[in-house]
Amino acid sequence: MAGSTVTVRLWVAGFIAGAIGYLIGFEPMLALLNKLHLTNAPLYSLHPTAPLHLPELVSTAFWSGLWGIAFALARRRFPRGAGYWLLAFVFGALLPSLVAWFVVAPIKTGGIPRFTFDRVLVAVLLNGAWGLATAVVLRAVVQGKGRLRG
Repeated sequence: MAGSTVTVRLWVAGFIAGAIGYLIGFEPMLALLNKLHLTNAPLYSLHPTAPLHLPELVSTAFWSGLWGIAFALARRRFPRGAGYWLLAFVFGALLPSLVAWFVVAPIKTGGIPRFTFDRVLVAVLLNGAWGLATAVVLRAVVQGKGRLRG
């Protein structure tokens, strides 16, 4: 029973960390990339998304929360120190980007997106920033509640 409670707490902490990571990592990086003219996307967009017509901010925070659960489960295998932060960035930069390109895009559009250096760089930086922010939030939550194992 205690093990399942810890697992549920870890999942909840991961979800919260991932959602907050979107708000404090992904979106500020998007602002920077907009400023550098690498992209031109609205910040904290409330534009409705298909199929539920939820605001983009809510939809992306929800999916970021699900990725946060995956991050929380994977992070126990990360090394300590600088390696932790490097893998947090790499986890965010690669996994959500690859799923977006090779799973989500084909479902939504019927094809794989056209890759350019700028598009790949933007995706890696946005999602890597999410990974770092998620790591910061999750570490704060874990330290605040004692060690969550899982």
